[in-house]
Amino acid sequence: MAYLDYDLLSDCYDELYGEEQREKYRRVLSLCRSSLGIILDAGCGTGLFLDYLRGDKGHSYILYVGIDTSAGMLRIARRRKDSTSDFIQADIHHLPFRDNTFNTTLSITVIHHLKHVKALRELKRVTKGLVIVTQRKGLDNRILVGTKLELDKENIYLINNLEG
Repeated sequence: MAYLDYDLLSDCYDELYGEEQREKYRRVLSLCRSSLGIILDAGCGTGLFLDYLRGDKGHSYILYVGIDTSAGMLRIARRRKDSTSDFIQADIHHLPFRDNTFNTTLSITVIHHLKHVKALRELKRVTKGLVIVTQRKGLDNRILVGTKLELDKENIYLINNLEG
């Protein structure tokens, strides 16, 4: 598998992948209720989802928290920070949050970089509502539970964590 150095890619990431990412955000949000509550964006990159969310009149949120392991990506993301958002350098495998902290958790095109079983366990642990994970088609089926929606290039998995 090819490896991307996201610290090096951070300065041009939005230009290279911004349009593709915004289309994923549009599709993912079309599956969510209007009130997202407290959001975790696990693998937030440059914080593009926060920008998208601010411009989306159909969805509201209380607090947005973006995490990423890449210092370069977070350097860009923190330029988007305001009083309703924060960006933290953290590893999805060991999330620094209490159980059931978030209402909605998203991890967009990140799962293939992770130890997926451990990462999913952590995402579900910190979420008391909906966990949404996307993965590019053609990769092995990493998600074993949840509703799978197939799109052109991406699969979206909805994991309802309301029952635990």
